[in-house]
Amino acid sequence: MNPKKGRGLPLHDNMRTLQLLVLITMIGACKSKHEPADATIIPIDTLVTLLAEIQLIEAANAIHIMQSKDPKKMAAAHYVGLFQRYGISQQRFETSMHHYNNNPELLEEIYGSVIEELSKKQAEEAN
Repeated sequence: MNPKKGRGLPLHDNMRTLQLLVLITMIGACKSKHEPADATIIPIDTLVTLLAEIQLIEAANAIHIMQSKDPKKMAAAHYVGLFQRYGISQQRFETSMHHYNNNPELLEEIYGSVIEELSKKQAEEAN
């Protein structure tokens, strides 16, 4: 049988097409599970970076408490600068955190990524 004579694709091509469709569907399902459909929610990769920087701000804040400086005022200024750098508002950040808090497994993955990012920064500083 000659596959070029209008009988459709050969069986192995049909299987490849089916496999490709299944793969695309699975990738789409994974993305929708992890990335919010609402455009006002901060994407996970950006949130990970933000949370890592927030942890650094909080660590610096703890040092300032020990040095009897005004840690709340300093932290607030750092947060304003951080949100401005990423072009987000405090409200959008809080809405996003509420969204991710409703999915504890995903939030756990996010904080795992935050820890990885902080570990990388620590390793870079050590070198």
